Amino acid sequence: MNLADAHTSPFQLPKTSPLAGVKGLESLKQEARAFLDLMAADSVASAWIPDVPTRWRQIKQEVQSTGTYTHTFKELSFGARIAWRHSNRCIGRHFWRTLQIHDARSCNSVEEAYGHLTNHVNAAFNGGKIANVITVFPPARPGMEHPWRMVNHQLIRYAGFRQADGTTLGDPDSVDFTDYCLKQGWQGRETAWTPLPWVMV
Repeated sequence: MNLADAHTSPFQLPKTSPLAGVKGLESLKQEARAFLDLMAADSVASAWIPDVPTRWRQIKQEVQSTGTYTHTFKELSFGARIAWRHSNRCIGRHFWRTLQIHDARSCNSVEEAYGHLTNHVNAAFNGGKIANVITVFPPARPGMEHPWRMVNHQLIRYAGFRQADGTTLGDPDSVDFTDYCLKQGWQGRETAWTPLPWVMV
């Protein structure tokens, strides 16, 4: 559901600061170098960057000229897996090397985003044999507006319908969000297990 033109949304997302995520150049370069060294020390990922000095020069030049740099797909894959490995609260993190990375960083429209999200859910469901999947969308960059943003708290969450007797059919935590979607024209079946639509603004 594309609600980009809706003006009555109770779910106002904070405007992304043009400086969101921006670090000092030296700090960014230090972190980039530490990441490269970590990758080079990994028994598997080291083969993905056989020429660390050359890659390091590329990163420094890009940071100096743009204030940031873009990971290669291999760097993105390693970074996502390492982030999961270090997520202490996740009981599934021991399977970090099995994580599938879907690169959606070129996505620049709601329609493309919907396609990527659909692919993500299908890949993760995997015919009933749940797979570990992450889809990475474009990061915030200085001076650039996001072409879309997603309001949903989760990709799959169930609606909550207010009943005449004051009770809720479905997820009580989703009542306000469900009300909003209904007002915008969503016609979900009123059941206890009705998935909410994806709302993008």
